[in-house]
Amino acid sequence: MKSSTFRTTYLVSVLLLCLVFMVSCEKKENDKNKVTRKDKIYDENADAKTDISNAIIIAKQSGKNILLMFGGNWCVWCHRLHQLFNENEDINKILQESYILVMIDVGKRDKNLDLNEKYSNPFSLGFPVLVILDKEGNQIHTQETGSLEYAKEETAKKGHDPERVMNLLKTWAPNYSN
Repeated sequence: MKSSTFRTTYLVSVLLLCLVFMVSCEKKENDKNKVTRKDKIYDENADAKTDISNAIIIAKQSGKNILLMFGGNWCVWCHRLHQLFNENEDINKILQESYILVMIDVGKRDKNLDLNEKYSNPFSLGFPVLVILDKEGNQIHTQETGSLEYAKEETAKKGHDPERVMNLLKTWAPNYSN
């Protein structure tokens, strides 16, 4: 009788330990994909017009296009896209090879309003919003980023779909070699 009770207690203990271990691993995996807004990805004191002018100078010399990313440090989707830009090797490669990235802080939607007007009101599309300029500084494309996210019906993943982001970057890259 004692042997049977001991075995049952032992099995229940092992099962509980396994369950705790599985929950712990799942939490660690979720934490790895979690994006926080603690890090400031936008320089709130930057002069966006000067940054764009400097990017045009570099673009003319390098033949790259300019990718303007409008958003704010308060925007979790901005952080997610920025994280994808930095962590996905293929996306990072095409960005380095073909674009000058300029991060433009919109404040609380009350900053750089003159640039919003200049680039045909991209703020109306939500944040982050991307505006692509050619090497001369001419606007060639505006992209809302909701369509770059994983589709809810396709997956439970959150964030921007690397394949969709890559397709956008390839489409507008002046000198991308696959």
